[in-house]
Amino acid sequence: MIASISCTPEGTDADVMLYMQPSSIKGNTIIDYLDALRREISGKLVLLWDGYSPHMSKDVKEHIAKLKDWLRVEQFPAYAP
Repeated sequence: MIASISCTPEGTDADVMLYMQPSSIKGNTIIDYLDALRREISGKLVLLWDGYSPHMSKDVKEHIAKLKDWLRVEQFPAYAP
């Protein structure tokens, strides 16, 4: 499962999005999820995520680069829970 919480910059209009998948999460799954977020969220997005290895895959990094006008990624430090 991939999950995200979204809100406006003011902290209002909170929403939860869930992406359920019966198999393990891989790079292509993350790319599909980012594309789904893009369809749902009209404004710019700051994505906070952990060091899960598929987040750092070459394909995911390349896809994020294509979304740079809409998406900013902030990586949690390796020691973050």
